[in-house]
Amino acid sequence: MYYRGLEEKIIKDCLMAGEKENILICGNDFACDLIEGLQKEIKKVNAIDIVVNWSDKIIVNLMKNLGPSSAASRVMPVFKDFFQFLHMEKKADKIIIILPPVDNYINFLSVSSSLQLFERIYLANLLQLQLSGVPGIILDYPFDTNTRRMFSKEAFDSLISVYRNSIDMDFYVIKALNNKLMPLLKHGKEVSISSDYGTELTFMIEGRTPCEEEGRLGFQTSFCQVPGGEVFISPVEETVNGIYVIDINSYGFNFGLKFKDGILVDSVSSKEYEKDARKIIMDMGIFGEKAGEFGIGTNPASIPLLTGTISEKALGTLHIAIGENRPYGGNHASPIHYDFVSTCNNVFIDGQKIIESGKIIV
Repeated sequence: MYYRGLEEKIIKDCLMAGEKENILICGNDFACDLIEGLQKEIKKVNAIDIVVNWSDKIIVNLMKNLGPSSAASRVMPVFKDFFQFLHMEKKADKIIIILPPVDNYINFLSVSSSLQLFERIYLANLLQLQLSGVPGIILDYPFDTNTRRMFSKEAFDSLISVYRNSIDMDFYVIKALNNKLMPLLKHGKEVSISSDYGTELTFMIEGRTPCEEEGRLGFQTSFCQVPGGEVFISPVEETVNGIYVIDINSYGFNFGLKFKDGILVDSVSSKEYEKDARKIIMDMGIFGEKAGEFGIGTNPASIPLLTGTISEKALGTLHIAIGENRPYGGNHASPIHYDFVSTCNNVFIDGQKIIESGKIIV
């Protein structure tokens, strides 16, 4: 149980669960131990737990019998007045979405050809939840069997330690870092990003409202991620131009995203990675999508690792997202939202350097 000792913080401090509130937990069998721990803490604050726990077998049968679209809507329906799961209707005051690592829990089963559509619709419905205003947290849970197989024992133990520390990070430390950056985003007009490995990207942020995230509810967006720690803003979409290079070596590839007037038009990479990089972009289906978000990580306990939200929250990292950005003050509607993280950037707002080689200097 790798969250042991942190469930209380998640329920009381991150979710801010109150007495008699209905707390809906949406998870999968891979997170049973976490769900049990959260249920106990929900009961301690005299709230009411509602658990919807899907197994791989159930999801696969839904996809086979109903198709990926209907299956995704059953597992993560659009929020209106009630969350509807099969024949069960329960009113929820707050929600916890527990997510597995990317491409990790049903892609090895006999529905892989339908998986991408299922995931896209699931994500689209999750984005609708955020737009609906229902409060909740998205909790990554990278401790399943497949993740253990991806890492050596030493690397996996390190991941556990980093993840626990990221969640347990003092909110006020993150808040102090956010306070340094938020005014710059709020009053800034133009952002310029460069790096030694090829990033040269510019865009406008004038008229857009920045958001911040500490890993607990209470700020501009109804949903927050756990672990938390970032400031972010939607760029004026049509002003995004240039190349943004993803540099985290543990991805297994390095490549750039080329934007023209806000649209992702091409991938840029060394010859060694060119085919793989372009195939990844093609498979993700994001060519022609708009840039949707610019974020800066502010969690000192996180480090750039290939899992969950750790990378984008790591102090001094940047992420550029493709797709949906209406929950963050943008005007682009999309069924997808993918974050791409990079390190060691130089960032300027209206000519003032705020990050130098990945170090926040304001």
